[in-house]
Amino acid sequence: MNNETTNETVRTVTDADLRNELGARYDVLEPLISGGDIVAQWSKVKATVQKNGQGVAIFQDYIKLQANVVKDGDGKVISGAVNGAMALADGNNGVVVTHFNYGLDLGRRSDVRNRIMSAHEDPMKAIAKAAKDLAGVLGISEDAALQQVIAMKKAQDESTADEASATDNEDS
Repeated sequence: MNNETTNETVRTVTDADLRNELGARYDVLEPLISGGDIVAQWSKVKATVQKNGQGVAIFQDYIKLQANVVKDGDGKVISGAVNGAMALADGNNGVVVTHFNYGLDLGRRSDVRNRIMSAHEDPMKAIAKAAKDLAGVLGISEDAALQQVIAMKKAQDESTADEASATDNEDS
């Protein structure tokens, strides 16, 4: 697929890597990657989490996706970027492609950073954030949203326990 050079080592993005990273989006993006319209390469995300009152930097690899663009000697986009459609849309100066790449990467980095944060920070912090987000969406107080999030978590835990109990009973 595509490579990243870091500290004199090259790591190739394999098909298995793409399947793992892209999940359900694999079937849509893989033909564009194979066809050269999108470049996939390894990159890193840094997230700072709080541990014992200290900020600790945690790094995680992820696959960065970018529209592939070919420019002429004057810097005009002449091909690529998903069959040139975006290049034509922005008058061949590449601004739309640059913004597309930045936005796509920002979304991918955010997903990875959120996974890092949820895996390494206090679970109550994640619950408080979920409650704040829910309050904003529903237009309710953060306290009311917090109670709903806690009730949903409790129901989920009970459902998981019931499923485990039913599985144990089937095995007996």
